[in-house]
Amino acid sequence: MAKMSKGTRAGTRYKLQRKPRSRGLTKITM
Repeated sequence: MAKMSKGTRAGTRYKLQRKPRSRGLTKITM
């Protein structure tokens, strides 16, 4: 979870591409 704290916005977008399971995070990226 240390990576998320470093880039919440960028990390979320990158994580969504690798794990499209986080649907709630998609709203934050938009």
